[in-house]
Amino acid sequence: IFRLFEDSKKNLWIGTVGGGLAIYREGKFQRFAAKEGLEAHTIYSIREDSSHYTWIGTDESGLIRWR
Repeated sequence: IFRLFEDSKKNLWIGTVGGGLAIYREGKFQRFAAKEGLEAHTIYSIREDSSHYTWIGTDESGLIRWR
């Protein structure tokens, strides 16, 4: 685990080096991979903007605005 971020809905985002991105919400973990549109394996930063979009900073794919 490289980065943890709690969003405005109290979801916990988990960014890793080599393991991609996951979220913990409603008592369950969900991992995001290529089939969900995330090609990156290394997550350096996670932030939320004023419109509640989540921004993911990666090594492989640059900056991604998550839906």
